[in-house]
Amino acid sequence: LCDKKTKEINIYNSAVQKLESNYISVEDVHLFVGGMLEELIPGTLVGPTFQCIIGEQFYHYMRGDKFYYENCGCPWSFTQNQLNEVYKMSVAWMFCVTGDDIQTIQHETFQKPSEQNPIV
Repeated sequence: LCDKKTKEINIYNSAVQKLESNYISVEDVHLFVGGMLEELIPGTLVGPTFQCIIGEQFYHYMRGDKFYYENCGCPWSFTQNQLNEVYKMSVAWMFCVTGDDIQTIQHETFQKPSEQNPIV
């Protein structure tokens, strides 16, 4: 997945022995089980396999939707100037103006709060 070979995937050491007792070969490990046991990518809640799957699915979802706002060439498509205005907005801003009494939120809404992504 996403150009990763099986031997390049990092599973938590504490889980390797349990996997070895339940599977004959590394190739037999179920996708969900292996994905849940992968070391997390720093700053995220998933490992590389699930990050790849989620990214691929979202990409195909966007490109397969003729009404997705960045898809061009249709009579209802946004102009470049309209897209430029959309790009100025953030998800954090949208949550604040449409949510029920949201007082604080981190700028990168889908990333965990941190020193680099403080709650403001």
